[in-house]
Amino acid sequence: VLAPIEPKAGRIPVYSTVTGQVEDGSGFDAAYWFTNLRQTVEFETATRKLLADGYGVFVESSPHPVVSLGVQETIEDSETSTDAFTVGSLRRNDGGVDRLLTSLAELHVRGVSPDWGKVFPDTARRVD
Repeated sequence: VLAPIEPKAGRIPVYSTVTGQVEDGSGFDAAYWFTNLRQTVEFETATRKLLADGYGVFVESSPHPVVSLGVQETIEDSETSTDAFTVGSLRRNDGGVDRLLTSLAELHVRGVSPDWGKVFPDTARRVD
């Protein structure tokens, strides 16, 4: 069904869990996604590559942060980046705005601050 879809290269590199390498997306055809579903996922390999390439903040955007555990274990096992960390965005049975804002606050206290003016467009303002 997906065979007629022709992938194109994107502007943002993707760390593939199929190959464990950086990809531009141009090879993400039906065969790629079939492989993604049917063969071993190279999640740890991709995470280690991200760490080696200098990435250190991982945000899991999903209904429950199950992958964050694997990322954190890889970070702790890595010799590359001891300052890296992971944050989930939502939790099972706790997926509302308050949970999302709590996750943004977790990022903020770790030095990664969102654009609060966009998070609170009608109410955000700087104070001394």
